[in-house]
Amino acid sequence: MAWALNILGEIALLEDNVTDSRKYYDDALNILTVSPCPTIAWKILIARGDLFKKLGDDTSSDECRGRARSLVKSLADSVADGKIRTTFLKSRIVESI
Repeated sequence: MAWALNILGEIALLEDNVTDSRKYYDDALNILTVSPCPTIAWKILIARGDLFKKLGDDTSSDECRGRARSLVKSLADSVADGKIRTTFLKSRIVESI
């Protein structure tokens, strides 16, 4: 459900409907508070950060990206295979945050 809300948030943002976009991202993150899934949460946080950036709210954007970086670090630290860990950390989306 959280990922579906993320997609709706992305669609709303593409339609310049920032109010709905923010609501979808917030709802998605609220679901992940109850049922954590860091592999999804960090991507939603990046999208939410992009929304705040578009609104000119650099502080909130940086906060979202910081939370995403923290989740990515935790995920990477949980990978025992160094090659897989490096591949993950060198991926384009991870390096973008």
